[in-house]
Amino acid sequence: MAKRRKVNLPLIEVIAVSLIVHIAAILVLGGITIYTALQPDEPEMEAPPPPEKIETQKLQHQVKLQEQQKKSSRPRQKISVTNVSQLNTPSLDLNLPNIDTRVAIGTGYGAGGMGRSFGSGGIDFSKSAVDFFGIKSSGERIFFIVDASKYMLEDQKGGIPAYDIIKDEISQMVGRLAAGTLFNVAFYNGATIQSFSSNLIPATQQNKERFRQWVQPINKDFNSIGKLQNNLSVQRKDIKPMLDKPHQWVKALQAAMEQGSDSINLIVSDWQWHGLGLQGEELEEWYLDRDWGPEQELNWNSKVQEAQEWLRNENAERRKAGKPERIVHWIGIVVRELHPKERLKPSPAFTPEEVTKHISNASRQIYRDLDKRPAPVNVVLFLGSDEEKNDNVDVDRFKGVAGKNRGKFRVLEGMSALKNVTGRNSG
Repeated sequence: MAKRRKVNLPLIEVIAVSLIVHIAAILVLGGITIYTALQPDEPEMEAPPPPEKIETQKLQHQVKLQEQQKKSSRPRQKISVTNVSQLNTPSLDLNLPNIDTRVAIGTGYGAGGMGRSFGSGGIDFSKSAVDFFGIKSSGERIFFIVDASKYMLEDQKGGIPAYDIIKDEISQMVGRLAAGTLFNVAFYNGATIQSFSSNLIPATQQNKERFRQWVQPINKDFNSIGKLQNNLSVQRKDIKPMLDKPHQWVKALQAAMEQGSDSINLIVSDWQWHGLGLQGEELEEWYLDRDWGPEQELNWNSKVQEAQEWLRNENAERRKAGKPERIVHWIGIVVRELHPKERLKPSPAFTPEEVTKHISNASRQIYRDLDKRPAPVNVVLFLGSDEEKNDNVDVDRFKGVAGKNRGKFRVLEGMSALKNVTGRNSG
């Protein structure tokens, strides 16, 4: 009987363990391989190649000039162009706020000259320099006031030709203002004020041209003297002592202050009459206190009629001779010439002291409410060539108005002085 072979159990155990270890190793390595294969590749960033340099080529274009087209036998059509000054443009009143256009960069240069600007330094594009008939000043909100009464057109002052020079000079002053400057111009006669605008407006080229055309009809001939369209009045009626009764240049001056002007320039020919506005019994009592009754009134009216007739005949003779007609601001002047000893009719009016006081009060109260510094008031007194300024009481009166309001004062005597200060004699 064959001998049974003995099974070696330890060897079998070693082989089984080895097989299990290999299978586990295969599973682990296989899993890692599969996991790695499933992961996406990270993108690689590569710099783009440098652009290829292209040399600039000079392009030549051949232009072939054809011969001029032969003239057409068709008749030419005439093109008519309307003059700009004839266009009926709307009247624009731009009431814009005063915008601070200064650039703070150190030393200031005004739009019309050089200097420090309001203590802050910088270029002030809204400020303009003005040469007002020899008075030099500057401002950002400039107001011009011009006397349009018969006082300005008397023979000894040069009549209408002299007034034309004044209007032309005002137009040139406006024309030289910087675009950022605000301005306005008013002409006055009695209680009537004709203002270019209801308020200060920018000195744009359009507004300058509008003003140039607007000013031309004022006092252009004998029949238009003193005829203004009243379109401006004062707002404050509580300023003493004149209250609601300022007129002439005082009314225009107060209106300029109420618009917030920082430079006011006035050319005037006379202190003129500033009435108290008395009426009825109050007026009769005033005349009785000055010994002016019905008898004096009747005699005065007779002398006035005589003077008016004389003036009409005088102007008729002048027209025949081709001379300018004589202009008098008050018929009493002719009465005095015809009757040197005749007593002139008195008129109830504010005293010069009361007028000066009203201006000072108006300046202080108005600018205090506006929270602005009061504007300097520059005054030019235009006298006749036969008026001696050293004996003229109006010189001291207007000098006081300018001095008390931080302004400058100057006197011009007749046409020759007006031509000298405007440079007309050099032409």
